[in-house]
Order: sequence, then structure tokens, then C-alpha cells
Amino acid sequence: MSKLICTLCDGTDLIKQEGVFVCQTCGVKYSVEDAKRIMKGEQPKASASSGKEQGEVEVKSVTETVSTIIAKNFRCNGCGTSLKIPQNQRGIVKCPACKNESILDGLVKNAEIAAKENINSGISLSATADLLHDKLVNILSNSQYAPLDVFEKTEVIKEERFCIPAFCFHCTGTKSFTYEKGVDKKHVYTDSDGKRQTETSTEWHPVSSSASVTTTLFAPGEKQLAPQIEELYMELDQDQLVRQLVDIEELEFPADVETYIYNYSPIISFDKYVKPVVEKQLLDKANSTLPKYDVRNAQSGGNNIQHTVKRVFLGLYCVIYKYDETEYKMWATGDGNKISFDSPPHDAKYKSEFDRHKSELTNKQNELKAIPSNKTGWLVFGVIVGVIIGLIGLLNQDLIEYRTIMLVIAGILIIVCAVSIPSAVKKSKQYEEQRSAANRNISDAQKILSDYEALQPASKKRFKEHQKRLKGIYERG
Repeated sequence: MSKLICTLCDGTDLIKQEGVFVCQTCGVKYSVEDAKRIMKGEQPKASASSGKEQGEVEVKSVTETVSTIIAKNFRCNGCGTSLKIPQNQRGIVKCPACKNESILDGLVKNAEIAAKENINSGISLSATADLLHDKLVNILSNSQYAPLDVFEKTEVIKEERFCIPAFCFHCTGTKSFTYEKGVDKKHVYTDSDGKRQTETSTEWHPVSSSASVTTTLFAPGEKQLAPQIEELYMELDQDQLVRQLVDIEELEFPADVETYIYNYSPIISFDKYVKPVVEKQLLDKANSTLPKYDVRNAQSGGNNIQHTVKRVFLGLYCVIYKYDETEYKMWATGDGNKISFDSPPHDAKYKSEFDRHKSELTNKQNELKAIPSNKTGWLVFGVIVGVIIGLIGLLNQDLIEYRTIMLVIAGILIIVCAVSIPSAVKKSKQYEEQRSAANRNISDAQKILSDYEALQPASKKRFKEHQKRLKGIYERG
């Protein structure tokens, strides 16, 4: 019978503790049955392992000595050495101390799909925690009806990382179209009087033309997260995305990445996501090509779209946060610069009060518009006209036969207007008082609404001035 030797690190210092043998070098535990098998020169069936805690990553051993171990925060559970995950390790990590080779499930799946689907490039997950935190703070800050305590009570509970299979389509499309172009023609002729006349008419000539576009588009290769890929990646500058592609040998994903498999074929993805975009680009190009004037009967012909496709990985973040026991999600591209999100938390009471103050302001403005206009100006004008008519009748000798009539008309105008002026002046005073009161009411309502609107910016300002961070996984110690 041979000596008891640790099959993980070849250590010989094993001590029996609480019914199991514990290697004092790397910490692996062996049952009594396993210890006997080792001493007989046989391999142990399995080793003991601790429970998986939050933030741990499950790692499966490649060797036959240990079936499963748990790498706590990317540390070897056997000897505690930090497990550095190098580029292109395809899920296999070798402990530098005890030499145990382990498999990180997420990265193994990633590598297997890359090999199976001939994926040679992708966009990695490179966003920092600070960037994702700031994006989330901006979402809450820009929410019109966010609760005033949203910064204090929001907690970021999880950051999920995905490796999504996708297609990169390089498309060249052409579209034929026809139209009639008008050309002005001048026709000179002699009329019945012997005069030369010029007549212009429009002659319409058929024209055939075509439009072409060349573009590169990223499209989903997986159904479940296709809406997020479409919203986040298809609306970005595609040329810039192409420049972000990294060779698969240099593509980095975290060990806890969740990788999806292809369940869209290239044909389905092209028809559903890419073809409509290219067709619209062709139609827009054709419309821009048409002359601006003298065109009629424009008709579109068929589209001819040729494309090549390659398979890529796209990084995707999902940040989950909660407010008042309700969870919300923010999605982000691999670099974190483009985001989409659920409707953020909102305060129904705040919204109701805001709408009420806004309605009150509108009502005050309508009250001002409803005040009848001041008519005093017409009375003054009538008096002036009466005086002018009277003076003309008295001074103009050419109109002497109409003098009496003009003086009577002038007198009636002056008397009627003069009698009405005191009442009109009173009404004018009332009119000005009403307008002044209405303007004061509008000013008061506007101030109340502005003060209410300022509550949220003030809350945001306090949060940023104190350089606070949201509670949860992005909170600094």
C-alpha cells in the first residue's frame, strides 16, 4: 500500500479532520473511502466541495482527480490562488500554484459556439462599472415624474453579461425606377393678325434610372434578446461598429458571461431585420436622385440586394435595479455607450400634482384671453371725427349749403360719444384691473409650477454634489 498523496497538488501533508482527510497544502478534502483508493494507487471518485456562495463562479475540473470545485471570486478553491483568466483561454484556467486545470462553464460554451459556428470576431464587454452607473443615474435624472427619493431608495441588484450570437451582413443593393421628365419647348407662330407669337409647352420624356447603396448591418442571431440587439446595435453607426470588431483570439468576455446559441438562420435574420432597412435606404436614395421639378409618374422597380454574411459575437449588458420592491432593467451595448431601458420609476402623486398645477396655469391664461377688449378708443375716435366734421362745415365755404347738415352730424357724434365716455372710462378702468389681476394669477400659477418642477433638479443636484452612488453592486466601500 502506497503513501497518501494529494492528487491535486502532490502534497503529502494530509491530516484527518472531522472525518475527512484535508490536504494542508491546497485544502482539498478527501473522504475515508477516497483516501483508501489513493493509497491503493487508484483515483478517488470525488472530492468534497463547499457550497456555492453569491459572486462565486462554478469551475469544473478537466482532470480526473476532482469532479467539481468552486472558484470563489475567480480563486482556486484548492489552494486559494487568484485565477487569472487570460485571453483566448476558451474557458480553461490553470492554477499557477497547484497546476489544476479548470473549466469555466460560460466561457467553455462561448468557445464551443465560436468553433462550431465559425465565429472569428466580435464586440467584447468593455464597459466600466462607473459608466453603467452614470448611465443609470441619467435615466433616473431625466425621468419627468421620478419620485423625489428615487436616488436614496434605488438599489442596483445585478449586472448580467451576455454574449449574443449575431450576423454581420455586408450588403450591396440596387433599385430601378422610371419617371417622366418635363422639358419646356417654345413654339413660335403667326396669329390671325399677322403678329408673331411665342407659346411654351412641356414635353414629357420617359427616363429610366437606378439607385445603389452599400452598407454593413448587424442583425440578431438569437430570438430571446433579438429586440435588444435590434434596438441597440442596428441603430448605431455601422461603420463604427465594424471598426470595433475584435479578432476572436483577442476577444475578452468575463468568466460569468451567459452565452446564447444561434436559433435564427442567416436567411431569417436577413429577411426580418436587414432587408427592410436596405430597401428603405434604396427608396430614399431613389427619391433623392429624382429631379426636384418637372417630374411625373415616378414608379419604383424591383430591388436587387446581394450580401455576404459572417457570424460574430455581440456583448450585451443588463443592469437590474429596484425601487419600492419593483425591478427595472437597463440594457447596454458592449462598450456601454448606447442604452435602452424600461419605463423608470414614477411617482403617481407627483404626476397628479404636476398636472394639476399645469392645468391651473392653462386656466389662468384662458381667463386672461376671455376678458373683453377695451372699447374706449372708438368713443374717442368718434369725438375726434365729429369735431373734424364740424370744423370743415364751419370753415369750408365751398360746402356752405351742407353746413347745417354737417354741424348736426358733428353735434350728434360729439354728444353721443361725450355722454358715453364716462361709462367707457369706468369700463376701461375695470378692464385694466381685470387684466392686472389675471396677469398676477398667471404669474403666481407659473411660480407654483416652476417651484414644483424644481424639486426634482434639486434632488438630482444634491445627489451629484455629494458625489453619491446608488446603493447596491456599484456602491463604493
